[in-house]
Amino acid sequence: MAGQLLWDTGRPDELTYSELREKLRRRFGSDDQQEKFQAELRARRRRRGETLAKLYQNVRRLVTLAYPGEVMSSLCEQIAKDYFIASIGDRDFELKIREREPRDLESACKHAVRLEAYENAVVDDNRDQHRGKGNSYKQDDGLTRKVAQLERKVEQAATYQSTARPVATSVPEAGRHDRQKSEGRFL
Repeated sequence: MAGQLLWDTGRPDELTYSELREKLRRRFGSDDQQEKFQAELRARRRRRGETLAKLYQNVRRLVTLAYPGEVMSSLCEQIAKDYFIASIGDRDFELKIREREPRDLESACKHAVRLEAYENAVVDDNRDQHRGKGNSYKQDDGLTRKVAQLERKVEQAATYQSTARPVATSVPEAGRHDRQKSEGRFL
């Protein structure tokens, strides 16, 4: 890119040091790009699978570029800390970090790394505990599924039975005896 800048001048051999320095500063300097880096910092969110250390490094870099010469000020550290915490992207996790009241970006990162390690350890412990019970959970799911199937079949049978019942007709008593005589049966 810097070579392209020299090429674009048309007369690289006639360029003085101060002219070259000024052109490089305008093209690559952060004076004109501070707003761009500030916008990047505001929009920065932790990517899937990104470590907290990488996020910390990127936030530190963006703060340095967005606020050149002010990186060591306490205000800049507060801004960096707040952007780092906000960039984590998990509201509950952010609140846990803020509850610990980190004083700067460094301590916010340390708290975040520690909390994430605790959460991962708890999740791993829960997986290990359920691993032995995993088969019983699958059996319970299968049992629940079979019970639901049986309940549906009972409902279907009840529905079928109520719609398939013959309509009862009342036969007069005299008619019943006549029918029994014709069949050869008497009570």
